Amino acid sequence: VHFYIVSELITTINDIVSHQMTDLILLIQSMYEGETKH
Repeated sequence: VHFYIVSELITTINDIVSHQMTDLILLIQSMYEGETKH
């Protein structure tokens, strides 16, 4: 049972991290494009 909880927690963390990474990449791309337009 404990192992199941840990695996669920890891899956949730992986989902959160991947979403944050995607948002971060999009943010960096938009910032970079904004810089190049100047």
